Amino acid sequence: MLTMTRAVLAAALAGLALPCAGNDALRERLLREGPQGWKELQAGEQQFVGSARYEQIDRREGNVVQHVVSDWKIKRNGDWILFEWPFDDGLKKRERRHSAWGRNSTYGFTASRGSGGQWMLADEVYQDQRIETAYTMASRVGFLRCLRYSWAIVGTFPLEQVVADPSFKIESLGEEGQLVRLVFKASIKPTDANVPGELRGGKLLLDPSLSWAIRECEVIDLDPAYGRSVTYTVDYRVVDSMPWPAKIVETMKIAKSQVVTNTTVAFDAPQFVELPESDFQLTALGLPEPVQPKKSTRWWLWMTIAGGVLLILGIGFLRLRKSR
Repeated sequence: MLTMTRAVLAAALAGLALPCAGNDALRERLLREGPQGWKELQAGEQQFVGSARYEQIDRREGNVVQHVVSDWKIKRNGDWILFEWPFDDGLKKRERRHSAWGRNSTYGFTASRGSGGQWMLADEVYQDQRIETAYTMASRVGFLRCLRYSWAIVGTFPLEQVVADPSFKIESLGEEGQLVRLVFKASIKPTDANVPGELRGGKLLLDPSLSWAIRECEVIDLDPAYGRSVTYTVDYRVVDSMPWPAKIVETMKIAKSQVVTNTTVAFDAPQFVELPESDFQLTALGLPEPVQPKKSTRWWLWMTIAGGVLLILGIGFLRLRKSR
């Protein structure tokens, strides 16, 4: 009994998660409260104005090969988005470049400008082709993806879907003070087919007092083809009773290329406001509204090309049969 007491005391002093008889109750609590908490975190992203400073440093064998700094700005009201992405490449000493992607109920657009210059359209304004671009850029590589680190592993795998997946298996679950340490295994592909990798398991530190938000995350072998592993921590502030990331510090290692990427994202406090649609139109960048947004013609162009190819193949097949 004395030996066990010493072991428990030593583990507690080391800050380790202790297995306990209440693990079943903790598991039940996680699966009951977690999904609701993660939905609450997502709800805060629907209407807001926010900004963040993004810094990424890539190193190979200890040498800096890339250093990028960007000051993100974003507005969102449901499906309406305006995402500005100015960035510097510190190594190449290029002029600071600014890009913007926007979408509203009528059209989508892409604009760009140099430092101190005026915005200019980077492409035609489309009703159906560009309207998804703003959301894609903000979600896949920009502000929204990092914002989702609180409720989605590496901003890609929503916890609500992870714990509901048939492959999800809890390896260990324990309390660390007011936090909960979860170690799990899984086999889950990203819902976005353009995002590589597979979630095979990981270690999470969750905060039940903040809607079960992710405090720490460690994922190994996320992309087996490249040997990618990711670890990150998230600090929070509470704004209008809503947990909001204050700072994310991430380290990504890619074994194949021997590149280590250190990323820091510092979020400013957001404003939870409902903006009018005019804030998501070209006039918000000082540009005139389009007279008539174009419809993308790529779909019928590709259908025409495909039809022509099939016709040629059909004729060739008939000739081949006749020659026999």
